[in-house]
Amino acid sequence: DSVGDAVLTADCLDAALAANWGPDDLNRRGLLVDSLDDVTAHVLDPAAQLRARLWGLQIACECLEVPAIHRQLRGLERLGERSPLAMFFAASRRLMVDVLHGRTDTVGRLCEIAREAAAQAFVPDGWKVLEVMQGFAAIQSGDAEACAATASRAEAYALTEGVASVTAEAAVLWLGADEPERAKVLLGTLEGSLDRLPRDVNWLLTQQLALQAAVAIDHGSVIELVTPLLTPYEGCAVMNAGAVWFHGVTDDPLSRAHERLGNGELAARLRARAVATYTRIGATWWRDQLAASTATLSATSATSATSPRTRHLHLHPTTGGLWSIGPDGDTVSLPALRGLGYLRELVSRPGTDISALGLVARFSGH
Repeated sequence: DSVGDAVLTADCLDAALAANWGPDDLNRRGLLVDSLDDVTAHVLDPAAQLRARLWGLQIACECLEVPAIHRQLRGLERLGERSPLAMFFAASRRLMVDVLHGRTDTVGRLCEIAREAAAQAFVPDGWKVLEVMQGFAAIQSGDAEACAATASRAEAYALTEGVASVTAEAAVLWLGADEPERAKVLLGTLEGSLDRLPRDVNWLLTQQLALQAAVAIDHGSVIELVTPLLTPYEGCAVMNAGAVWFHGVTDDPLSRAHERLGNGELAARLRARAVATYTRIGATWWRDQLAASTATLSATSATSATSPRTRHLHLHPTTGGLWSIGPDGDTVSLPALRGLGYLRELVSRPGTDISALGLVARFSGH
């Protein structure tokens, strides 16, 4: 400020924001973004303007301010008319917002625009950003094959580089691919370090995804470990760094975790708040998934209350081309039939519409 160089001030504010990107720094980030917005309103430097828009979008997403999200996104798109780099960010973040609102029909077109822009602007990690986006979009569209492909590559990268956040992402992607055992293995590699991770830009993301996966596969020790870690951050929106992807609100997996821990009243309060948040911002897929989970839990609780014991039900392929079907201790083996695959696919996605053609294509490949 004392130098009187607005571009230099914008650079310094950008650095300050990067240094205050932990889960406990949201208020500080908000003040810095306001200052950056004021400074860049008076400069013509496109790089400074781009950074201001990206930080503005990040904060708008973290605070779930829908008008601000659209305002910053339109600003990025206007910058993209003059810059391939800005177009990469504009197209990829538009993809994120579209999928947040339940639209998956634009994924292919926006990925192509972003891919071409990244090639022109020489964005070194553009391919990785787009792969993560396509993988999580596949979860919402029910494309198990695409989820498995992305999960496999993410797992290889995470284990080679030792990146906890990518390990958690891979676990959730394996669940989207209907491979819970693969997710369980990855959670096992994280379990010993989750309470020792630095509270940096990836801390909230890693804990959120770890708890999301643990609840889905009923991984009790991870649920018990992560729930108290995430509880102080009730009501927070979780974004991958730089508004790459929306991973729900913390109230969502926390409500499911507390339900399994026997804290029914707290679970109901968190669940109601999460549903209200998803409804307000138009996150229809997230709202419907939570509603389906609630219905499943209610049905399970009712069954448990009237049954002397709860038994797991089997409906899965085994060795020799057979399927195991029935409750624990009373299973039968049947020859593999496509209808069994159809049934497994349907009951594994409660509350989700699956078209007949989509179901056939999932198993027949045409």
